[in-house]
Amino acid sequence: MALLRLASRAIPGAGRMPSALRTASALRMAHSQLENAPKADAPSVAPAGTVFTGLSIYKDKPDPVARPDHEYPSWLWDLLEDPAIKSSKTLMAGDVDTTGMSKGEARAAYKRSAKLARQQQKRQQAAEAKEAARLLKMSPQQKAAAQAKAAAQAAAEARPKTPSEQHEDELKKRRTLRKKNRASIKASNFVRSA
Repeated sequence: MALLRLASRAIPGAGRMPSALRTASALRMAHSQLENAPKADAPSVAPAGTVFTGLSIYKDKPDPVARPDHEYPSWLWDLLEDPAIKSSKTLMAGDVDTTGMSKGEARAAYKRSAKLARQQQKRQQAAEAKEAARLLKMSPQQKAAAQAKAAAQAAAEARPKTPSEQHEDELKKRRTLRKKNRASIKASNFVRSA
């Protein structure tokens, strides 16, 4: 077969070859012409000379460096436009990365994240409504005191904290989260056992 291809290029009367071979050679020639043609607007993200730290697969070799767009083969840019590779939907469903999931798992993760977002929005609206109702019930003196307290609290949070204060705050947050987690685990265990 390789000899037929060579013969078709060397012999001028090679039109008697099977059409499949003529088509294959025409495709190869067209592809090589496309490869040599410069791309006007190449979709490269990294400019030439960008060092990709941490991407080298060899221990002894330096990190790879981005080349100018015209040095990459044209088939590489065609891969970016391929609908089989390029997904129409995002790979993130809320805070969940769906790259390693099946289609059903990804759909379920997307539904869960949408449900959580709706619940969070409802909670926020309820809290805002509750706060608005509380403010309506307050007298002007109580409103002024609440605003002063909120301003003082905002000023205290805005000032830079020492590392020890930051550490203490983080420990407090962890403790409260652990208490919540323990309570939810106890509740779910109780429900499961019943």
